Amino acid sequence: MSKESGAMRKLCIQICAGLLLGTTINAALAQTGPAPQAPTGATVTVTPDNFNRAETDMIFAGSVSNQGLGRFLHHREPMSIDFPIVRPNRDTLYSLSYFDLDAGPVTVTLPNAGPRFMSMQVIDEDHYTPEVVYEAGSYTFTREKIGTRYVSLGVRILVDPANPEDI
Repeated sequence: MSKESGAMRKLCIQICAGLLLGTTINAALAQTGPAPQAPTGATVTVTPDNFNRAETDMIFAGSVSNQGLGRFLHHREPMSIDFPIVRPNRDTLYSLSYFDLDAGPVTVTLPNAGPRFMSMQVIDEDHYTPEVVYEAGSYTFTREKIGTRYVSLGVRILVDPANPEDI
C-alpha cells in the first residue's frame, strides 16, 4: 500500500467515524415526543416586582380548575399533612372559595358559631389579606374594596380532631 493510499484510507475512516458519531449524537438528542410549545397568547415575565401576583394567579388557577369559581369547597376533615398550604392547622376545618369580582359583588353570611372559633380570611390577587373577619354577619366584597379582580375567601372553624363527633 502506498503512502498516499494509506493517508487517504485514514482520512476516509476519520470522515466515516465523524459522520457516524454525528448521527449517533443527533439520535440521542432527538425528542421522543413533540417539541415543547411556547404558551399561546400574551405572556408576562415574572420579576421580583410581580412575583406575588404571578404566584397567586398560579394557585388560584389550579384551585379554580378543580372547584370552579363562585362556590365554596368545604373540607369536612382536617387537612392532611401534605396539603399544599404552608402549615395548615390540623385542628381546623377549611372552606375555600374563589370569586371573580368583575361579575359583581360577593356577599357571604357567616353564621353564629357560638363559643367555637371561626374566621374568614380575604386574600386578593397580590396575596395580601385586606380583611379578616371573626364575627357572624354578612360581608360584601367588591373589586373597588378589594383592589383586584379575583379574591379568595377562606373560612376556618376550630374542631377537636381527637373527637370524631366534633368533625
